[in-house]
Amino acid sequence: MRDLTGYLKRVIPVLLAGTMVLTAVPLTVYADLIDEESDLLIAVDEDVTAQYGMDKGDDYESSEVIEKTYEGNGTLSEADQEDPDALLEGYIDRLVREEMYGDGEITPDGVARRESLVGANQYMYDFLSEKIQDVAAGKISSTVFDTGTIDLKPYLGSKYSFTKEELGVSDLYSNEAVNAVLEKAGIDMSQLLDALLTDYPYDLYWFDKTYGYSYSWSPSTNISGNRLSVSSVSYTIQMYVSADYSKNSYTQTTNVNTTKTGAASNTVSKAVQVVEKAVSEGCKTDYEKLKYYKTYICDSTTYNKSAAAGGIAYGDPWQLIYVFDGDPSTTVVCEGYSKAFKLLCDLSTFNYSSFDCYLMSGKMDGGNHMWNTVRMNDGKYYLVDVTNCDNDYGVEDNRLFLVGSPSASAASFSVIRPDLPVSSTSYLVGDTIQYAYDNDTIAQFTETERTLAKDAYDPSSAPEPEPDINVSVTLDANGGAVDTDKITVVYGSVYGTLPTPSFEGNNFEGWYTSKSGGDKVLSTTTVTNKDAHTLYAHWSPVSSPEDPEEPEDPEDPEDPEDPEDPDDHKVVLNVAVVEGGKILNPDLAKTGEDGRDYLITIGDKRIAAVNNKGMIQGKKAGTTTATVIKKDREYTINISVVKAGFTAKTYRINTGDTVSPIFTTEAEISSYSSSKPDIAQVYPAAGGLYVVADKKGTSRITVVCNGKKYTATVNVYDPCIDGVSTLILDNKTSALKVKNGYGKTTWESDNNDVVTVKNGKIKGLSKGTATITAVNNGRIMTKVIKVFKVPEFEQEKYVTSVGTPVSVVLKRDDDQGDPVYSVNNGRLAEIDEDGILIPKAKGTVKVTAILDGRKYTAQVKINP
Repeated sequence: MRDLTGYLKRVIPVLLAGTMVLTAVPLTVYADLIDEESDLLIAVDEDVTAQYGMDKGDDYESSEVIEKTYEGNGTLSEADQEDPDALLEGYIDRLVREEMYGDGEITPDGVARRESLVGANQYMYDFLSEKIQDVAAGKISSTVFDTGTIDLKPYLGSKYSFTKEELGVSDLYSNEAVNAVLEKAGIDMSQLLDALLTDYPYDLYWFDKTYGYSYSWSPSTNISGNRLSVSSVSYTIQMYVSADYSKNSYTQTTNVNTTKTGAASNTVSKAVQVVEKAVSEGCKTDYEKLKYYKTYICDSTTYNKSAAAGGIAYGDPWQLIYVFDGDPSTTVVCEGYSKAFKLLCDLSTFNYSSFDCYLMSGKMDGGNHMWNTVRMNDGKYYLVDVTNCDNDYGVEDNRLFLVGSPSASAASFSVIRPDLPVSSTSYLVGDTIQYAYDNDTIAQFTETERTLAKDAYDPSSAPEPEPDINVSVTLDANGGAVDTDKITVVYGSVYGTLPTPSFEGNNFEGWYTSKSGGDKVLSTTTVTNKDAHTLYAHWSPVSSPEDPEEPEDPEDPEDPEDPEDPDDHKVVLNVAVVEGGKILNPDLAKTGEDGRDYLITIGDKRIAAVNNKGMIQGKKAGTTTATVIKKDREYTINISVVKAGFTAKTYRINTGDTVSPIFTTEAEISSYSSSKPDIAQVYPAAGGLYVVADKKGTSRITVVCNGKKYTATVNVYDPCIDGVSTLILDNKTSALKVKNGYGKTTWESDNNDVVTVKNGKIKGLSKGTATITAVNNGRIMTKVIKVFKVPEFEQEKYVTSVGTPVSVVLKRDDDQGDPVYSVNNGRLAEIDEDGILIPKAKGTVKVTAILDGRKYTAQVKINP
């Protein structure tokens, strides 16, 4: 940070009526030194050390110890290549999205690698993924994980003993032989850990890839004759903790500091409380909420002046956490202020549906800085610099809160701060602050998003918030009973805590918008229906195959007997049910008339189950046959247990695109819905569902199949080229970027004599105009680039005298636009928008002209 205290620390006596003197208080403008981020490239290098001894005999147990490290250059996914701080920031971001959109793992590559694993590897994946998430959330401290005994028979099938020929080994008494059996059971630790690193990169922010992991295993084995069997195995896996999150701050340890690992989830939870408190304390307009957030942040932390000298690297997510940890000793730099403000905005519901809050970075009076830009209800963009709204004098400072700039451009702007009284005898000195966006910000945001309004935001321009609309909601227990059958909720708010009904012999599945099907309503669901409406309880029968026999009902009077065909008593049913799903067929349920003449048999209990309530449950993919014999009828049920699910957990698609299929199954789909149908809509197709993307945003797709719910996230992008529109002939390159795109982009210039492009980097070769074309996942985009000569001052050094104006104009092409001029010492001289400098005192000043984000300087010597 460039400390401006020396520059601003001057006493300005101001004589007022009488003899009172106001004294100017020294003011430091806070900007940070932000280090450039560098990519961490990681590869897989397996170093295996085995200690495995066997004595020839009939029965034995043995163990193997394996270590795996990540180092050097290689081909892990891009998310795996990030450092722990970047991964923690991604983890916090995921918690925020879950808070906004609901639970659900968000994978960076859109495909869950679990599905690529087989056999016991999926069991171990589920075990380890749960442990990894518990560590990330601060629930457990040890990263030594014991699987316990894993029965391998279900994965090896009926034949779980093998000859050396079948295993492809020369000796059954060897590591190689046991490993070959484990591979047949699907166990491959390298694939397992790679899958976890791909699917849970952000939950593994605490994992030290430099030291990797180690594990030991102990199989239960037997050699009988010429056959080897491995009936079970247990693993102990050690995942080494990064020193940043280690309990003792050392490397190669297996104990995390749960105070640190628990801080991320606590941060989001605390931020949610702040947002809720703003509403409960009467903040109704968007302006009132933003002002509340600014005040909360300034009251919760202070500026870390020592860190601004470079002690804390840019990108440290703890800057955000420190704002919400309630610890006055943890202070932050500008990054913490701005990211905390954006987090609170992201978690809020605003009256203006197109409200946006952005993180901007660049230069502020020469020092690196980060601030916020917000889009308000008038569609204009305003500066919010919370860092410099904070001061040490206990007075509210709104001089950089929701302000515009008369000199605003898409590359830079300046803001005039008036004096601010802090007491009856002192005040904070006003000044003019110059902001300039860095290249990353210019590449990431459009020119419109970077151009501030000319004036400060007027809160009176916002429409008055609508009065609360109370909505009456009827609760229909749908066959059960509920203590409260009517509640009143507020339109636009959440439903809040809903009562739990009861229905003997059934499990309550939740409240839904329709009697059958519909959308599930949670306590956090927003009320979007202004009219009185009804919520319905959904139930599923309690599954209990071993229910006691029910007493027989008294016999009905005998009906006259009709001639009967023996085949009329035999019914064949063909049923398809998903793994983990349930189908209720009341015809199969035991009744009082059946008495002891009721019998259930099933061919393969590993595949499916049938109980005396008529519930058919799918356990494992496959086919089997069940028979239900009742007093008057015999049912043969051909059960096909099928897989069902989304083809990915997260989808990345462009507006107008279709993904087919998105969900596949051979079973009947009960219901499907999109949380944001205006963003992505889902439709039925042969063998499943497909989705159509309509506009940019995120939608959650929910499918219910045989009572089992499946969810996936659809991220819809509307890609466009962002970056500079002008180049100069300075032999330098600038970067173009496809905003809101994903995956690989190809680039092409229609005039390589004027502009060349390679991987988005453009370079001007001669004056003129060229059109750059980018193709991203089938989307074709173009951007026109103009190339100008290099602007320059007529002189590097000018000489004038006090009171004699001098023209210090940046020479440029006629259609290149106007620069923004400034001087480094307003006491010596002023300069207007046309580059005319007015000398005020003897000395030397530096004139800076900023044009299209580029800076040009000249010196002016002022004689007496």
